[in-house]
Amino acid sequence: TPARLFVYGTTDIIVGSLDDTCVFEENEFGYRGEYQPGGPDGCAFDMEANPTGIVVANNYFHHSFGAAIMVFGHTVGPKLVQILGNTILWCGCNQSRGDHGGIGFMVNNNASGLVADNTVLACPGTPAFYINQPHAADGFVFKNNTIDNGTQGTIRVVETPVLTTKTAGPGTPTLVSAECATPGADLRYTLDGSRPDRSSPLWPSGGAAVRVPPRTQVIFVKAFADAAGLVESPSAGLLISA
Repeated sequence: TPARLFVYGTTDIIVGSLDDTCVFEENEFGYRGEYQPGGPDGCAFDMEANPTGIVVANNYFHHSFGAAIMVFGHTVGPKLVQILGNTILWCGCNQSRGDHGGIGFMVNNNASGLVADNTVLACPGTPAFYINQPHAADGFVFKNNTIDNGTQGTIRVVETPVLTTKTAGPGTPTLVSAECATPGADLRYTLDGSRPDRSSPLWPSGGAAVRVPPRTQVIFVKAFADAAGLVESPSAGLLISA
């Protein structure tokens, strides 16, 4: 996308002074990024102020210009936050400032929490965990995270499905076909706007078309494979007009 089309708005979610009743889980964040005068920018989830005890768990982040998750705060940092079980793929790779990593720890302001059981596939030269200021992550416990620096090959990702459509005209069902370049991958889909998981309906074998009723707003398709080291694909999506 041309740089001139992007000026403001660099984050999907910004949280302020929230507490431990707030849980952000089972979401997918993809392709967050804008171009600004200072260079490319954009993180998906920004702890901008001083939340206490919030949970960011089991989300799927991919292709953010900046960090998937940025632990920021100002005078007082986020406290007792839990970043658990997230999948973070190719985030922070385009960022030339600040949050240049999968998770960015930005300010030495006594932020604290637990970072555990996350899967992070970085780009070569981009850290999984970026420490912007000395001691910015000293209050965090890191446990059981799986990290690939982009060259190790220990984390591989199923190819994103490719979707094609055919329709007879307005008000008629849309035929959607799906293919995945990863051999043996199972394709799962949803028609309600939710992120597909392994319990979602299975796409017909051979990439045969699925008949999508009129007035369905969106279809998402995700590919899964059981081979060791293979992470589920990013979701492919289509917005279908009535």
